[in-house]
Amino acid sequence: MKKCATKKELAILYNIHPQTLTKWINNVPNLKLDPKQRIFTPKQLKIIYEHLGEP
Repeated sequence: MKKCATKKELAILYNIHPQTLTKWINNVPNLKLDPKQRIFTPKQLKIIYEHLGEP
């Protein structure tokens, strides 16, 4: 697993538009995001992968 990733990098991995990724991520429980945050931490990526599945 990658150490950190931006929304754009994650959207590319899932082969979707970044706006679609934002909608998906807003539905992930227990994911604490700062609205100004541009990079996902490894812990956040783990939660996203558990909810959405590995890209």
